Amino acid sequence: MRFSLWFDEHTANDVLPRLRAAAEALPPEAVQRGVRQWTVQALEWSEPPLLEESAESAERASEPEGSMVEAGATIEVAIAHLAEFAQADCACSLEMEWMLWEFGDEGWKQTPHAVICRSLGPEFGGGTAAADEGQVLIELGGDEPFVAERAPWDVSTRRRLQANILQLLALCHAVQRRLQPVRRKLWSESEADWTEKLALRLQNTEGVWIQ
Repeated sequence: MRFSLWFDEHTANDVLPRLRAAAEALPPEAVQRGVRQWTVQALEWSEPPLLEESAESAERASEPEGSMVEAGATIEVAIAHLAEFAQADCACSLEMEWMLWEFGDEGWKQTPHAVICRSLGPEFGGGTAAADEGQVLIELGGDEPFVAERAPWDVSTRRRLQANILQLLALCHAVQRRLQPVRRKLWSESEADWTEKLALRLQNTEGVWIQ
C-alpha cells in the first residue's frame, strides 16, 4: 500500500525537507524508535543504491552525542547523511517502523511493520517517476493489516482492524497537514479493487470512513 503526494512545484531543494516532514508525521512511537535505514537511489530504481546505510552500520563516532535512539538514528541524523549525496536525479528514502495489529497463528498481536518514506528528485527516472508514483510517497507494506482477510470476523477482529485503520487515517491526515499537497492518493499495487475491500471493512468498523 502506498500514499502518494504531488505538489505544484517540487525542486531538488524540496526533496529532503519534504522527506523529513513526512517521516516526522509518523506516530510518536515510530519517530522515537528512529530510522533503521536511509538510502539514496540515483537515476532510476533499477540502478544500485548510491548510498545504503543502516543505523547499526553507521559510524557512531561521526554522529552527535545522543543521536542514536533505541535501534535507529534520529531523523535529523539520517537526513544529514542523505544530504551528502542527494541530487535532482536521486530518490531519497528513510525506513522506519510503526506498530500494527496483525492476525496470525496465535491470534491478534501488535508487531512492527516497515514504513518507507521516499522523496523523488525532479529528474529521477528521467523526470517521469515523480509524476507517476508521487513526488513524495510513503510505502506502508501489504494490505492485510487493514483488511484482515485471514481473520475470522468477530468483535476482536473489528476492534483490531479499526485501530489499524484509524492509525492509517491519522498518518495520512498528518502528512497532508504538514506537506499541503495539491493531490494525493492512497493506493495498492496488489489489486485494483482493494479500495472496495477497505470500504467494506470500514463500514463494518462502526462508522470509521476514509475520505
